[in-house]
Amino acid sequence: MERVPVVFLDRDGVINEQAPPHQYITRWEDFRYLPGVYEAIRKLNDAGYRGVIVSNQRCIARGLLTAEGMEALNRRLLEDIEAHGGKIEAVYYCPHDVSDNCSCRKPKTGMLEQAAKDLEEQGLKIHKKASWIVGDFRSDIQTGMNYGINTVHILSGGIDTSDSGEAVNAGTEPSDSAEMENVRTEPSVGAKPVNVGTEPSDSAEPVNRGTGSSDGTDTLLHLEAGSLLEAVDKILEVRE
Repeated sequence: MERVPVVFLDRDGVINEQAPPHQYITRWEDFRYLPGVYEAIRKLNDAGYRGVIVSNQRCIARGLLTAEGMEALNRRLLEDIEAHGGKIEAVYYCPHDVSDNCSCRKPKTGMLEQAAKDLEEQGLKIHKKASWIVGDFRSDIQTGMNYGINTVHILSGGIDTSDSGEAVNAGTEPSDSAEMENVRTEPSVGAKPVNVGTEPSDSAEPVNRGTGSSDGTDTLLHLEAGSLLEAVDKILEVRE
């Protein structure tokens, strides 16, 4: 089975601006890209990385947006990125609230595991040692550690510091991009239920995570960056 590198991307705070405190992105009209996102995704694609979005979206559990509405928004996002020369393979989101104790809400790895299963259906296997997760919350970084892949922390101010994962001075709750464990969106297919039930350093020095992953990813990299574009540039620099 061919191994491929994947970059998992958080959505709110990495691709687009976070919503105001305790609010959520529920309409395409409210979606505002952060600078350099189109270029960053094109660079990833050109370098052979598969881009996958993984996003907690508990606004669905709270009744502020339907699953159908989220799928439509994500489909619009994928189409727009493609129209600007980039490609995201799929969007996985968790629709649950924290109290639901699901298997998909970050920092749990259910969304990443589902992405791996879907790639395997295409004869592809995630090359963990060469893969990354990029996020602006500590829970994103913990997700990468739990799954055994490299991590990049986007220093945008959306840093959740509490054990519960609630945001502190983040301009939004930790995963306003929510908890939807069981939906993915693909560019040409639309959203489908999938039922998947630290202190950063500026350098690219190895951090021993003790992951014990099956493909030997015991020593991983942790980087920090100010934007997705900077994160991608650092990933590609490390790769070289």
